[in-house]
Amino acid sequence: MSKGKRGEKVLLMLASLEAEEAKIALANAVSTEYQALSSLEDAESKVVATKDLALQFGSSYGVSLHLDMLYSYEDHLGRMYESAVQRCLEAQVLYKEKAQAEQSLRRVLQRRTNLERRRIERKEMNSMIETFQAISETKELTHDLD
Repeated sequence: MSKGKRGEKVLLMLASLEAEEAKIALANAVSTEYQALSSLEDAESKVVATKDLALQFGSSYGVSLHLDMLYSYEDHLGRMYESAVQRCLEAQVLYKEKAQAEQSLRRVLQRRTNLERRRIERKEMNSMIETFQAISETKELTHDLD
């Protein structure tokens, strides 16, 4: 196998590995996004439950302090969720870029292969033409000698 072919295969393998890494990063980002969303929904339900308790038993210092802590936790989870969404979007962009790069590399390699095949075909055609011309000249010389 020529150095060029090995190099092409290595480049293609690297592009494939990078695309796989991007897929994994995307899957991790989506998983983190779902976990953050689940935690956010859990916090929201706790806030609603605490609000219901506060309304039921009257507003006391302990309940309002508990509500403040839950609101703070909800804000933290909201930021965590936004961060997860951002990472997910970044991973999607990275995955698309890697996939496009891999596709581009495949097209370039295909073009190179096609050009190489055409070059070989032209060489073979030229060789056949030269052979045919040599045969024709030999026939003419043989005919002239007769």
